[in-house]
Amino acid sequence: GELDADKCVRCGACAAACPAGAITFPEGLFSYDESRCLHCFRCAQECFSGGLKTAAREMTVAEVIAEVEKDHTYYEHTVDAIRALHEQGFMVYAIELAHNAVTPEQAIENYCKQPAADRQGVALVLGHEVFGVADEVMAMCDCCIELPQYGTKHSLNVSVTAGIVMYAWAQALRKQTDC
Repeated sequence: GELDADKCVRCGACAAACPAGAITFPEGLFSYDESRCLHCFRCAQECFSGGLKTAAREMTVAEVIAEVEKDHTYYEHTVDAIRALHEQGFMVYAIELAHNAVTPEQAIENYCKQPAADRQGVALVLGHEVFGVADEVMAMCDCCIELPQYGTKHSLNVSVTAGIVMYAWAQALRKQTDC
């Protein structure tokens, strides 16, 4: 994050929006800790004055891809990835049609009820478009999210489903004041 001091009104909206606490205003001065930044850009979305510039606005597509891929780890089996995520404190949510599934809004509500120290993040598991999420994977997930669907066809393209769930998650997260 970079501050344009001429535009910043020091309202603190960016600091309040930052879920990682990467932005602070000690003694009224803007402070940004890049090592804590999640690159979610909620700070820039909340900055109404245009005083906050984010790295994303200044990066090329290749730089953004390189940034995303630098911490990439490959797992041949999904269950191994879920084990590793659980060891790191992540909640793992499957997106699937299932008996005990909840809406995205209910999932974020349940997530936010967890003690802050236990909320390291959420990983989403999306299954095969025809076969869904494997039973052994479902058994390891902390929660199952289902998108309400009407009519006779109960299937969505995986990328569309991911987009809908992430959008719903972001919208629900914005409504939560204590998360």
